[in-house]
Amino acid sequence: MESSRKSDKEIILEVLKPSGSKLNAKHPSTAAKTLGIDFRKRRENRLVAIKDSFCRVLIDVTEKHRKANLPQSPQANGTKIHTIFSDKINKGTRDGTEGEMLTKLESTFSCELIQAEVSISGNSVGRRSLGRQVDFWSGKMDAVAIRRPHEGALEVFVVDWKTTAKSDVSDLAKWWTLAENFKTPLYQCLVYRELLQAHLKRYNVEALVGIILVPLHQSQPRISYPGLCVNFKPMEDLLVNLKDYKWLSILEESNNFRTIKLPCKLFQEKLNTAVYVDGTNILKAETRLKDILKDDATVEDLLQVLYLPFSFLTVEEIKDEVNKEEEVNKEEEAVSE
Repeated sequence: MESSRKSDKEIILEVLKPSGSKLNAKHPSTAAKTLGIDFRKRRENRLVAIKDSFCRVLIDVTEKHRKANLPQSPQANGTKIHTIFSDKINKGTRDGTEGEMLTKLESTFSCELIQAEVSISGNSVGRRSLGRQVDFWSGKMDAVAIRRPHEGALEVFVVDWKTTAKSDVSDLAKWWTLAENFKTPLYQCLVYRELLQAHLKRYNVEALVGIILVPLHQSQPRISYPGLCVNFKPMEDLLVNLKDYKWLSILEESNNFRTIKLPCKLFQEKLNTAVYVDGTNILKAETRLKDILKDDATVEDLLQVLYLPFSFLTVEEIKDEVNKEEEVNKEEEAVSE
């Protein structure tokens, strides 16, 4: 990406352009169940890791906007405040109660909220120990923020508003002490972080990617207790399951897929691509190997073309099982006669 004459904001907004979606996508909000660790084990150490990773600050604009008109029901407050935040971020306005809260957030963390309701998608490819499992993820980040502290490295943040109605966390400081409160939004943002890093890498944009969690209580929407994390070393223990995967902006980047350039010593010289290859240049699954491979093609040729080690293919004796299956088939044929 040509970035010499573009601002940080312009660069990141270009990276964040919608890239489409697929059916059967996994939503990052489900990540806590499959990629999250069990906070009941080593609970104190892991809560300390969260505390050490996040810079947290209380933001309270109650006094200045005490007479502001907000929805009456807590649930309506939660939905409404998300909508208002998104509208003000995308329009670049900061008026009213919610505008003041956004301004406080930006000034507190020296960042700029550049876009809200940001769609993003990508793939996770499991390491070989996981059987090369491939999952497609798609979701919408509440907002994205950027900053460049002291002319240093560009930092990009996944921002998540988390409204709660639980009476035991009306004091928002308690929200950060209970894994049942922050685990789901934490891992949701961590997946978004992986996807965002993959997109930045694809566009050759050098940036650190962090997250900002912003808990708010629905009964007191003028108070928030946001936490910012850009240094994930203290919580490395919480990220082990995410690191079992390679995260890609598009699937073609995966090591699971190979492009074979023709001609090559593996395929027949007169390979009819119109017959054996589909419109996306992928070999058709029903293609018979004898129809496309050279007569003298070897296993070594195959492994070299696919960049695989010679130890990749192994053979296991299953002679007994094959003989038993043949005997069963003969018995069934005899009965049918």
